[in-house]
Amino acid sequence: MKTQLKKQWSGYFQRLLSEQRSRQPSQEQHRQTLILPRQEMHKRYLLDDRLHITDGAYKKISYIRLMNLAATFVINPEISDTLHFHKNDLHLSEAIETILRDSNARMELILTEPNSCNLKDIKTKIANQRAGSSEGALYSALATLYDNLSGETIYSMCAKMLPVRFQFSVMKVSIPFSIFNIEFCSEYDQYSHVLVDLYSAALTNEANRRSIMIWKRSDPENYQFFVNNFAEIKTNPNLCKIPTLKELKGWAEIWEKLQTRQIGG
Repeated sequence: MKTQLKKQWSGYFQRLLSEQRSRQPSQEQHRQTLILPRQEMHKRYLLDDRLHITDGAYKKISYIRLMNLAATFVINPEISDTLHFHKNDLHLSEAIETILRDSNARMELILTEPNSCNLKDIKTKIANQRAGSSEGALYSALATLYDNLSGETIYSMCAKMLPVRFQFSVMKVSIPFSIFNIEFCSEYDQYSHVLVDLYSAALTNEANRRSIMIWKRSDPENYQFFVNNFAEIKTNPNLCKIPTLKELKGWAEIWEKLQTRQIGG
């Protein structure tokens, strides 16, 4: 009788333990949607942990979607405020070029159009002053993009490919938040994520800006919202346009004038 009772209790606890284990989230499921100061977010999720350059999984990236006020940390990092990035982390500009060079990933980039309303808006949102001013941060990025698209670079090469693997647009109206989406192919889907930065006004530094990390596996609804929103913004002619090289050249010339003015004091 006692032996039978022991077996019954043993079976009960084994079933209970099995049910508990089945309810425990996997390592990927532990990656819940998270909001943190930008500096803390970059410390928690290093670029190499997200892009998987070192382990080679970056070759399975299918899409890079980036909407940003100026994206200096990608385009011209010498102007970027990199203090909130971990000192031992990858340089994002180099990582993006590596991905474009070694994979079939497509990249879509949206920056701010430097019209009068947007230039007024970014003065309240860009705390990085390494370019001399908020508008300098934007014009310096646009000037570098002109160099990249008019010269022999990985960006110009991908822009001329069929299908096109690099496309650049500018947003005609104020950008309320940034979207940085890395989408992997299906067998590496657990690495797909969106990083959203909120463009709060009156910040004194970029490190304190709030960032939201969303993993596709653990929060597919919010992940898809930002991916879809990016596409809706990009394809809406009232919101976005693809600038010509002539327009980019004109913005590059404004950056040259701003630099001359700064040197002249």
